[in-house]
Amino acid sequence: IGRVRVRLTVDGYIKIWQKTGEIFEEAPLSLPPYTYDTRGVWVDVPEVAAAELVESGVDVDAGLHAAAHAVCALLPLHLRCEAGDVGCECDALRKRALRSKRLLLFDRGDGGLGISQRVHGRLAPLLRDALRLIEGCGCSDGCWCCVHSSKCLEYNAGTDKAAAVAVLRRLLEPVEPAAAAA
Repeated sequence: IGRVRVRLTVDGYIKIWQKTGEIFEEAPLSLPPYTYDTRGVWVDVPEVAAAELVESGVDVDAGLHAAAHAVCALLPLHLRCEAGDVGCECDALRKRALRSKRLLLFDRGDGGLGISQRVHGRLAPLLRDALRLIEGCGCSDGCWCCVHSSKCLEYNAGTDKAAAVAVLRRLLEPVEPAAAAA
């Protein structure tokens, strides 16, 4: 847990047909970035675990992105907050711009809202419930019920349900070795 600086940039916008969901126009924009300091909480994927996941064909970044969406969706149930009060690193994950492989959540408010502090003490149960949510969903590739988010500024690009399951299992291994073996 600690201080984080969030930088939001808008590179453009897209127009989508409502009936089909098809993109029919993309327009570039050049706006100054919006930056603010807030609080965040994160869990790093150990380098060895990340390397093993990559070796087995898992897209770790897509798994982290999808897992972060599932965790954010569960926050209101655990903390009595709004799902929109917390953000995750969707853009960095999609662009593969992370310095280390991590699942990072941050308060969407300048100076922080106190949610990250509350998440810190409940991270393991949140990760367990996110894993249960994803594994229990009947979809094959990920959907709005498990790993997609209406709050994702990247339109859920670069999410992977199977990778999210693999990443969450690895993140929970040090916390719950008996559960990981089952």
